[in-house]
Amino acid sequence: MAILAERDSVAYIKTQVWMLVSIVDQNLADYAQADGDDILFAAADGTTKLDHEIESFDNVTGTLVAWVRIPTLSGSVDTDVYMYFGNP
Repeated sequence: MAILAERDSVAYIKTQVWMLVSIVDQNLADYAQADGDDILFAAADGTTKLDHEIESFDNVTGTLVAWVRIPTLSGSVDTDVYMYFGNP
């Protein structure tokens, strides 16, 4: 699942930013492990894992609140982050 940080929301280059991810997605309820232990985040290349902390996860509703550390946010380009889950 792609998550986009739009450049228009960033005034200047920022490094090591913790970004809030708050979503409700039925796919999370259907495919993620009940404890959310298989949820991870990756940089735009799809392979570089990003530090994250899951604040809360409800496997019945698919509600996730997590913090993801983004290496660099820029006001000149959008920043893509990918969330992966469903790996037993």
